Amino acid sequence: MPELLLDNPLMVIAVSIVLLIATISVAASGVFFARKRASRRHRHGALPPMMVTGGRDRRDRNGTSSSAKEAVQILPGHLEVEVGSNVGEAIRFMRLKGEPADITIGAAEGPRHRHIKLPAETVSRTHARMQYEQGRWRITNLSASNPTLVNGQELDSSARTRLLDDGDMIQIGEMLLRFRAD
Repeated sequence: MPELLLDNPLMVIAVSIVLLIATISVAASGVFFARKRASRRHRHGALPPMMVTGGRDRRDRNGTSSSAKEAVQILPGHLEVEVGSNVGEAIRFMRLKGEPADITIGAAEGPRHRHIKLPAETVSRTHARMQYEQGRWRITNLSASNPTLVNGQELDSSARTRLLDDGDMIQIGEMLLRFRAD
């Protein structure tokens, strides 16, 4: 019986069309669900205001964003999401010109260009602060209930603040971030 189906050119064409439609349907449903997940993450604030997806930054020679040259300054360094939502994303540090390089990190909403929102239940509303002074970033634990760890060591009452080096691993709640000095 199978030989008869393959001997008939119309049946071969019909089977080929059915297989093609099935393949396209499966591929299209994967794209649909991926877009739906991405849109759900964005709607719930999963991407912090300072989160940059892939691609290169367009900066002039002074490190300032070309599109917002008058107002926003991109600062040296960034965080790479290693564990948590948005793995692989880069969080750039920014500030408004004339303002201090003082950035809070937490689960709550915060001032644009001065706060990084991390979407995790184990992150405190205002969990940590990063400050850029004399060419170095320092991190301070602000949470009394949830620790901030750098390279596995807790920032506690004896050492609430620490200078960061390139490659340091920062754990804030369930989020694990790699600091890059660039």
